[in-house]
Amino acid sequence: MLKKELRDSLWVLLESSIFLLSIPIMFFTEKFFKWGWDTTEVFSLVFIITMVVYAILSGLSLWQSEKKEDAFEYLLSIPLSRLRVLAYKFLPRFGILLVLIILFGILFFTPQFPTTAFFIVVVFLIAVFLSITISTMWISFIEIGLLYFLVFTASRKMPIVLVKIGITSPYWTLWLSLFFVGAFLLIPLGAAFWSTIKNMDARPLKVQFKSYLIFLLPVICLLLGFIIIV
Repeated sequence: MLKKELRDSLWVLLESSIFLLSIPIMFFTEKFFKWGWDTTEVFSLVFIITMVVYAILSGLSLWQSEKKEDAFEYLLSIPLSRLRVLAYKFLPRFGILLVLIILFGILFFTPQFPTTAFFIVVVFLIAVFLSITISTMWISFIEIGLLYFLVFTASRKMPIVLVKIGITSPYWTLWLSLFFVGAFLLIPLGAAFWSTIKNMDARPLKVQFKSYLIFLLPVICLLLGFIIIV
């Protein structure tokens, strides 16, 4: 099972790497139109786009084969704990993402690298935690985009609160903001995901998503309220 998931993850990486084809196109058009593109900036931007696309697609495709083949009943019947099944699916995808992030850090390190890496991991985890609920890919992209927008916007507002309680260091306000806002969304979202996996049975999937309403709806309302008020 682990080998299959690794093959699936590498295939998603290959699909995501199509954006790398834009690099020679950019340099070819540069010769004629003189856009003034910097080589490092072009490679860095395309690499980030590739990582983001891989993070979303690999996360959302966590249960893709089971949904296509209607194989959830088989998955529930195999002599493996659900935690181990989840680990087999999650670890290859996350491992490849970590390799991409490390490679990006080696090739294009800037002071913004840690925050870029953080937000890419957040996007990946949001995609993973929503993977069991997806109906169509484009709707899932919109959902991920909206949740990412909430995290990003709230993390920009959080330093205002931290400064008011006496935390004025730019380093600590940045990372505490990212940590608190990211955890505030991801912990309930992860709890809803695990609750659904843990309690999954032979009923249709659509009737087993109550945990997402219980865990996620209050968090979204609180984040929206925080963004509006602060």
